[in-house]
Amino acid sequence: MIADNGKGIKGEDRERALDQLVRLDLSRSVHGLGLGLALVNTVMKIHNGQISLSDNYPGLRARLLFNES
Repeated sequence: MIADNGKGIKGEDRERALDQLVRLDLSRSVHGLGLGLALVNTVMKIHNGQISLSDNYPGLRARLLFNES
């Protein structure tokens, strides 16, 4: 599990945040390309896993779940 205490991601935006080149409204003024979570999501899929995003009160919590093959 990875967690921070930043602005977080609204529940309704979490699925979309895993797509490539997505910049949510809260991050538009911060440097970046919108590839970080999309890259993690793609790597997890390649390894038969998944990423789960939730609230960290405050911030974001990312849980990486690796499934046995």
